[in-house]
Amino acid sequence: MKLAPLTVFLLGASASAPLAQTPLKSAQNKPATSQTLPEVVISAKKQEGYKADAPSSATRLGEPILDSARSVQVVTPQLLQDRAIVNPQDAIQTVSGVQRSAYNTGQGESYIVRGFRQQNFLKDGFRSANVAGSSPVMINAGPPTDVANLKSVEVLKGPAAVDFGRGEPGGFVNYATRDAEFDNNLGIQQMMGSFDYYRTQVNANWAAVPEVLAMRLDLGYEQGGSFINQVDGDRTFISSALRWNVTDRTTLTVKAEYTHDDHINTPGLPYLNGGVLTGVPRDLFLGETGFTRLRTDTSRSLVKLEHQWNDAHKTTLSVHGVETSQDGGYFILFPFDGLPFLNAAGIGRSAADLTLTEQNFTVRLDHLYKAEFAHAIKNDLLLSLEYDYQRNSTGRGLYTHARIDPYNPVYTGFAPGPLLGSFPLDEFMDVDAAAWSAMFMNRLNIHEKVFLTLGARVEWFQASMLGYYNSPFFPTTNTEFEQVNINPSAGIVVKPVSNVSLYASFAQSTNSWQNVNRRTAGGGALDSENSRMFEVGTKAEFFEGSLIASLAFFQIDKTNVAAADPANPLFSINAGGERSRGVEFDLNGKITEAWNVSFNYAYIDARIRSSPVAGFTGSRRYGVPENSGAIFTTYEIQEGALKGLGFGGGVFMSDHVSNSPGNNGTLPGYAQTDALVFYKIGNARLQFNVKNLFDNDIYFSQGQATMVQAAPGRTFLASVRFNF
Repeated sequence: MKLAPLTVFLLGASASAPLAQTPLKSAQNKPATSQTLPEVVISAKKQEGYKADAPSSATRLGEPILDSARSVQVVTPQLLQDRAIVNPQDAIQTVSGVQRSAYNTGQGESYIVRGFRQQNFLKDGFRSANVAGSSPVMINAGPPTDVANLKSVEVLKGPAAVDFGRGEPGGFVNYATRDAEFDNNLGIQQMMGSFDYYRTQVNANWAAVPEVLAMRLDLGYEQGGSFINQVDGDRTFISSALRWNVTDRTTLTVKAEYTHDDHINTPGLPYLNGGVLTGVPRDLFLGETGFTRLRTDTSRSLVKLEHQWNDAHKTTLSVHGVETSQDGGYFILFPFDGLPFLNAAGIGRSAADLTLTEQNFTVRLDHLYKAEFAHAIKNDLLLSLEYDYQRNSTGRGLYTHARIDPYNPVYTGFAPGPLLGSFPLDEFMDVDAAAWSAMFMNRLNIHEKVFLTLGARVEWFQASMLGYYNSPFFPTTNTEFEQVNINPSAGIVVKPVSNVSLYASFAQSTNSWQNVNRRTAGGGALDSENSRMFEVGTKAEFFEGSLIASLAFFQIDKTNVAAADPANPLFSINAGGERSRGVEFDLNGKITEAWNVSFNYAYIDARIRSSPVAGFTGSRRYGVPENSGAIFTTYEIQEGALKGLGFGGGVFMSDHVSNSPGNNGTLPGYAQTDALVFYKIGNARLQFNVKNLFDNDIYFSQGQATMVQAAPGRTFLASVRFNF
């Protein structure tokens, strides 16, 4: 920080006062002279700890968390570092009401937020990955997200259609990436751990022209095995960022990244008779090493041009794009041959080979108007126009495959058989979807005591799907549809004192993309699924703002839910209803300068309220625990011979969960214990983490009745990082 000139003057005057009171004799007859003191600059870096004041891109107005009428949680850089996060799905364990889900291949990210499974996530506030529909052969097009340029993980809870358009009502997970800054620094990190895991990471930032041009480069490379036998892989990640202050009012930001991922994937473990098959170890591999490998290449770019017309008006043009290609093969644990899932020959398996491309493209034009009226009344008005386009092109062959004995596996290599009778099943699908939308969001600030927010988005959604199967059992489909949806939101915040806020909010959302590949028996498109949420809560800051606590009560009702048509299960109808309601508590920040803490708890009752499918009504939504929570804390010695030494740990807990729709069984609850010790000396940081210290069995639901994914057992991870 810089000291004001007056402060410098007063400090100088105070320091010279004692001398002035006793003038030197030799100076008494000399004329007075004046001297200009040099400017004194004192700089210090704020230690962020586990508390963030505001999200970087998870909300459109970027308001402070304390002043927001919504529930927003941020996993900070310090918390990511202390927990040695190399998989973003582990980061959300410190956020209430968010659970990790799973995909059939064991790769990619999937989250359940407030009881609803998210099949897309955001990066820097833009859609970064999407999966259309849900079926036994669904996979994620994107590779696991690399953390080399990850600054924080932000969770915006509740329907966010007014911010980002259509989506599930639970909320969005946003990955905020690092920006180029006007600073020169270099970080080099080497990690190594269990299962022959190695990771190298480089983070470099250069202020090429001070206060004008800054550039950044983030690199990551990792390779290793897995806790699952015969599974290995590697990933290369390159990311760059640029910030150019074209003028004092115009800024150009450019980000680009590329990921190449090559991993053997796993179908998970067999689930039968209400539980994971007895006696099956979590490290069991049920694929075929020569076949079950997915190769994925992803490119992403973001260009943002901002111009501050004056103190009141700012316009931002953003262009964002993601392109992914993927090929390889994978297995699912499901017997399409019609025989029992488990018989004397072993577990029924089916195989798929895959070629897939996916594009996401967004153009967004924002104009922000800030007005200040008399009597300390301020108003922020955001107007936004947006176009986004998504395309998914998939070619897939589906086959039966030789069974495998889970207790004495013998691997045969890829040996496909016909899926249906004498017919192999080749599937080709092209899905194109585009949306045009207009949005406004207005926030009124009255004396920093009352904040009123009102917003709405109008979205015109248009999609087409061409589906072709080389089988008489499945007809070719070539359909188009379009829908117009209006989604409002409103909120109020009241601050009785400066560090405490009370809030209430309402939001509505629709989801059209989710059901693009579903059709009615008459060949028509399904209507949008509609959701609305009511939420009330309170937030408070303690210890001069270094610790923040939030408490939220919410209820989300979802109607028009797509479900299988009882008259013809190959088709769908809008006939279901779902509800999720609960309470969440989060506490994050510093208790002292040395002591960081993150604590959360959630109680969620998420149920299917109505369904045409027998046995579904009244059942719990899969993958959602009734009770879940976590505590993670660290302490760092601040002085003395052991200065820089720190230690900590935490426990992450969950109730049992339903494994799939209709509650065909449960997955057990768990308590995962982590621990760490670190030592900072000079520009180096040495760290050692143990995850799942007591080697407990942990399973995640895929929403499938016959298979689940296991989490790693006890894992050791050591790292050394140098910052220059």
